[in-house]
This record gives sequence, C-alpha cells and structure tokens, in this order.
Amino acid sequence: MPDELPPDPDAIEKWRNLPQDQPSKQSLPPLTGGRRWLWGMLVLFGVQIFGVSTEILKILAFGAGVEAQKLLGFSAWGYEFLALAYQLGFLVLPPVVPVMLWFGQFQDALEAIIGRASPSP
Repeated sequence: MPDELPPDPDAIEKWRNLPQDQPSKQSLPPLTGGRRWLWGMLVLFGVQIFGVSTEILKILAFGAGVEAQKLLGFSAWGYEFLALAYQLGFLVLPPVVPVMLWFGQFQDALEAIIGRASPSP
C-alpha cells in the first residue's frame, strides 16, 4: 500500500484543541417560548387519539362480525368514510404531522440555514 498517508502524530492533540463548548447552531435551533411546544404536543396528541379511535372503529366495523356492524349502523358511505379516515388518521397523519410541526416550529432557523427570509405580510 504505497499510496497510504502516514498517520498524523498530532491528530489527537488537534482534536482535543477543537472548540467543543458550543454545539452546532444548525443541529438543534433554540425553541423560543413554551407555547409552540405546547401547541405541538396538543396537535400530536389529537392526531394520535384520532388514529387510535379510527383503528378501534375499523376493527369493530370490519372484523368483529355482523353483530357489531348492526350496532354501528353505518351506511355504505359510512364504511367508505371510515376506511378513508383510518388511512388518514392511522397511516398518513402520524408520520407527516411531526415533520410539518418541526418545519413550523423551527422556521426561523430553517430560514437562517437556507439563507433567505420569508416575505413580510
């Protein structure tokens, strides 16, 4: 292996002398105010409640038998709406909402990273 570089004997000293007292400002931007966090948690909680309740209704409507279907009393459109609500509430919203909340909460930091400001109203 003639093309290999020899190890730097001062590499560990150079690494130790790097400034490590402040984390990168781009990795975790500061969250200003607890209101954003509270609203984010309420939205996530609501999405989870909606998803779990549509999962329970789906199990009752499609898997519990004819007795449960009679008790629910859904029409044909009701079953279609339940299937759509299940797909939205249990399969689509749980992975999408946290990402959208992150974009909304850290919009200022994202603008600083990208290097442009949002238009003023």
